[in-house]
Amino acid sequence: MQSVDQIIREASKFSKNKEFLKAQDLYKLVLEKYPKNIRAINGLREIEHFYLQKHPENLLDLNSKLESLYQSYDNGDYLSTIEKAKKLIKFYPNNYLIHNLLGASYVEIFDFENAEKNYLKAIKINPVGYSALNNLGVMYKKNNNYDKAINIFKGLLKKTPNDFNLFNNLGNALTEKGHLDEAIYYFKKALEKKCDFPQVQHNLGIAYKNKKLIKKAIQHFIKAISISPNYYDAITSLADAYRDINETDLALKNYNEALKINRDERIYTKIGVLYFELCEFDKAKKNYTLALSINPESAQANFNLSLLQLFKGSFQTGFMRFNWRWKFENFNSRPLVTDKNKWTFGKNENFVIWPEQGIGDQILFARFFNDLKKFKNNSSIVVDPKLNIFLEKSFPELNFKLEVSSKNFDSHIPLGDLPGLFINDFSDLKERSGPYLKVDKKRRDELKKLLPKNKKICGLSWLSKNEELG
Repeated sequence: MQSVDQIIREASKFSKNKEFLKAQDLYKLVLEKYPKNIRAINGLREIEHFYLQKHPENLLDLNSKLESLYQSYDNGDYLSTIEKAKKLIKFYPNNYLIHNLLGASYVEIFDFENAEKNYLKAIKINPVGYSALNNLGVMYKKNNNYDKAINIFKGLLKKTPNDFNLFNNLGNALTEKGHLDEAIYYFKKALEKKCDFPQVQHNLGIAYKNKKLIKKAIQHFIKAISISPNYYDAITSLADAYRDINETDLALKNYNEALKINRDERIYTKIGVLYFELCEFDKAKKNYTLALSINPESAQANFNLSLLQLFKGSFQTGFMRFNWRWKFENFNSRPLVTDKNKWTFGKNENFVIWPEQGIGDQILFARFFNDLKKFKNNSSIVVDPKLNIFLEKSFPELNFKLEVSSKNFDSHIPLGDLPGLFINDFSDLKERSGPYLKVDKKRRDELKKLLPKNKKICGLSWLSKNEELG
């Protein structure tokens, strides 16, 4: 096994013989174990200096290749940018611009680990460089690491207090973290530096919208559009805001304006949802279909179309499409992580039914538990602890659990898949719409005695936490 000294001597020989790639590999081998080895660091620098100092023509070659990299990045060809940059970095391992561009490209493909590595390398090469540090902050925000992003932006503002872009970036990070008042403060500071900054007007509107101050939000969306009439995001946000205050005509008008700029399936889906809320089901279906003609894999369009199909009684296609809920970003449940197969209806094996969504949904789907009595010996149902005693009294034949154990089942099925097993038409649904929950009569009578007499009694309901689903 070679010593460090032997490896560096061999690398030096390769370098003198202009076998630079072999030399670089050996220097990097040393630095992997000894990152501060001065001889290896200097060896890599000498290779780069050879290209830029002893052969000035290579500076032109580097600039040409950098231009090609930037062009590839601007065209959205991020994988190609990464491959080209990785080849170029072998010759210029300490080039700030290449590492910075590599970081930006990795961000675009959501490879945040490699993005961070390259940004940090760029910052190490040039600690006073602004771009890589700012980009690192933007990456942290995009990766939901808001505290790190906020610290970076605040640190940069101490050095460049008049940079309106930094105020905007900081405001965005604070908005996503939920610190809306502080975000609004920094957006306003950005506008003090540059009042005709449409992105800040839009972002300030988003902060107000998140605070439920819809009319203020609308004012800033309109200002953003007045500065930049084709500002797609601002027009879409304006439509969303009008929808929030039930100004449906204005919402539809602005959604259609947005479509003139960008034929985006998400806008067609939003229009479909709006028409569904207005009970104009044919128009809703038309817009969901238009969305899917653009992007057949749109989870939002597929999921909302499934709700429409189920509402209209197209149960077979509706329940099949209902599986898109797992890919819908606003769906508030996550699928069970397991390598076991989903249960095939009627198959004689131990299976578990696992919960999804909230308590209200679990109560709703409990109407199908009577259908499971024929499988009582080989099934278990995982429920919310708050419902366990209640459901055990209503369905004493069934086996309820509080958590999933992979040792106890051969296959599985989510609770929301049960309707698809038992509902083929409205008669099946009606058959399962009678009383199916049993109450503790003694407890019921005790509670009745506590109610005031000769007064109206109001029942309790609940509100969905997911605004997209109602």
